[in-house]
Amino acid sequence: MLLVAHGSSVLDKTTNAWAVRKINDKWSRNYFIALNTFSIVCFQKLHVHFLEFAVEYQARCIWDWLAVYDRHVTSDSQLGKYCGLSSPPDVITDTSHLVLQFVSDAIIPEKGFRLLVTAVGESK
Repeated sequence: MLLVAHGSSVLDKTTNAWAVRKINDKWSRNYFIALNTFSIVCFQKLHVHFLEFAVEYQARCIWDWLAVYDRHVTSDSQLGKYCGLSSPPDVITDTSHLVLQFVSDAIIPEKGFRLLVTAVGESK
């Protein structure tokens, strides 16, 4: 399995889980937006399982959110957009390319998220 990540992520060697945490320093004028995009490529479909999830809640997820895409960051390839304190449901891509986009501001910091990505089946 080949994993390629772009952005500030950490791979936990004991669990092979990707962890993304809010960075609480370097605020600018009391308002800071962090945009991190992570790309994971494999030769099979990818299964995403959330181990922890705590991202600022808003009904339409407009302030802090994690979006999951299949292949490209476009509205028609979005598999889900999540915020809040409950773990999202598991996600399985249709292709072998997963893109995670995490947006956060400095207003209400939460813990972040940890997720496990595994290869499953064959890609289209």
